[in-house]
Amino acid sequence: MSLDETSNWELLKGLFPKWEPTREEASLFRKILQTRNDNVMETAIENFRISFRYREPNLGGILKEYSSIMNERNLQPSTSALADEEDEEQERAAVEASDAKILHELEMLTDGQIQKLAAEIDQNVFAKAMMGGLPGAPSTWSRLSRGLAWAIAMDQGLIAGILSSDQLQSHSQDPD
Repeated sequence: MSLDETSNWELLKGLFPKWEPTREEASLFRKILQTRNDNVMETAIENFRISFRYREPNLGGILKEYSSIMNERNLQPSTSALADEEDEEQERAAVEASDAKILHELEMLTDGQIQKLAAEIDQNVFAKAMMGGLPGAPSTWSRLSRGLAWAIAMDQGLIAGILSSDQLQSHSQDPD
């Protein structure tokens, strides 16, 4: 039993001083205290005592109050929900920025590079099935087509700065 469960047990005993639970009743109350949120249970016990002037605590009434408190907490927007919304907004902004970068880099390709890219896509069964081809300007392609075309262009070294000659040479001591 945790310290808070002991505190809630002591709270019950203190708020209902004339209550003399049987061993089985005490065991049942302690079992319930172990399976519930300690802070919410404390509030439920206090609220029950304030609302009802019984000589003994009523477990059903306390649990009803506990459920009511939990429902209220679940209906209120939490700070984690607000943080999730902020994270989603940041992620959405990052995706939009990435999409804009991809479109810009594809639009910078020359007609010859686009033809080379289209030929590579024609040879790639997966890309061809997903995209069909590259009709028109990159701005008219679907988001999926732009993403796949950009990835293939990167792999082919068609996007500036990705050519194998631009990559840093390894300083490995082992010859290939």
